[in-house]
Amino acid sequence: VALELAIGPLLVLSPRAGVVAGLLFHTSINLLPLNYAAGFSLMCVARYGLSPPATPDALAEAFAAGPAAAYAAVAAVAAAACAQLHGGIDSHFVGCGLLAALYLRAMALPAPLAEVCARGGRVALAVGLATLATLSWGIGGPVLGLQQMSGLTMYANLKHWGGSNHLLLPTNLLAETDWLPEAASRAKLPLLSALLAIFGRAQGQVVRVDATNSSVLRELSPADSTPLLPAHAVALMRASGASGRYYGQYCARMFVGRDNDLPSSGTIGNAVAGAGPKSAGAEEGEELPYALTAYELRRLLAAARAHGEPFTLTFTPSLPTAGSPADWRDFVGDSASLVEDPSAGRAECTIAGADCASHKAAAVVALMSAAPPRWLSKVLMAYPVPLLPPSEADPGTEVHCSA
Repeated sequence: VALELAIGPLLVLSPRAGVVAGLLFHTSINLLPLNYAAGFSLMCVARYGLSPPATPDALAEAFAAGPAAAYAAVAAVAAAACAQLHGGIDSHFVGCGLLAALYLRAMALPAPLAEVCARGGRVALAVGLATLATLSWGIGGPVLGLQQMSGLTMYANLKHWGGSNHLLLPTNLLAETDWLPEAASRAKLPLLSALLAIFGRAQGQVVRVDATNSSVLRELSPADSTPLLPAHAVALMRASGASGRYYGQYCARMFVGRDNDLPSSGTIGNAVAGAGPKSAGAEEGEELPYALTAYELRRLLAAARAHGEPFTLTFTPSLPTAGSPADWRDFVGDSASLVEDPSAGRAECTIAGADCASHKAAAVVALMSAAPPRWLSKVLMAYPVPLLPPSEADPGTEVHCSA
């Protein structure tokens, strides 16, 4: 943790030390089985090229200086290490190794101080623009409700929807406020008005998935990663009254369609069946209910339909939009039932035994019949909130331990 916290200040005060600290940190992530997230590490390491002396000019010079055989050897060692540690070769792991070698070579090349400063001056504007874009993406996105995955909120257990639990900032303004549409109309802001039209209040309605047999939905939500935790850690949590469960929705979504990149032992959100300790109170085949927005369920259903397999889904469509996980868990209301077979063109929907179209929640349920805009589904991937039984340590007032 101390090393991770030091990277940012070091990149400002001593870029050379900051790059080295960042490479050490992300190498340690890639070596560990539980925290393995080489795609995340490669994304971060690639951006160190904006920090002098590891600028694009210096990297090009280092690559040209070679020798090429040395970089080939680094790639081979990285591939072998990945295969040994994770049961397969992940191109992200190898990419991190190659970039690390390139950065270290670039920083080892002799360069006059004036030349280093000139390189720094040329990238200063790029660094400023990148910082502004990062803050807008990572902070502005969650505030507006246009980003959760890739937002700057990892491990914060921040409520991105269903009412904010942040001390200072709101979240999901586009879908959970009445004043923003009025303000956008009065100020004549066409882009904001267009976003509100696409991502309105119905999209932000909180729903609860009670049961499903869809392999796609079960893979992504709620992404129980408890089997990957050390047994002694789970025992310690349960002894204190906690559930001992841990959920990893980030990696579950990151590895969709990339089964060949998964380590043989699994990773966060992709636990291998039968590995490690079972979740507290979990029985074989038990389904844990979870809450999510109507938009995210709509996105997941589109993925399930594209998969082509028949599936059933039971969900409660009209939970309190602003509430706690305990409120959503304990809510009693009419449940909707979807029975679909995409290959046969079959789609049936009933609520309380009647057709969904005649129910007061028809507007929310109707959203589920079509995929969201393609561009939005690539930008916004919201995480589900697992709804565990209450315990002394976790009555359900906050989001359960998730990443």
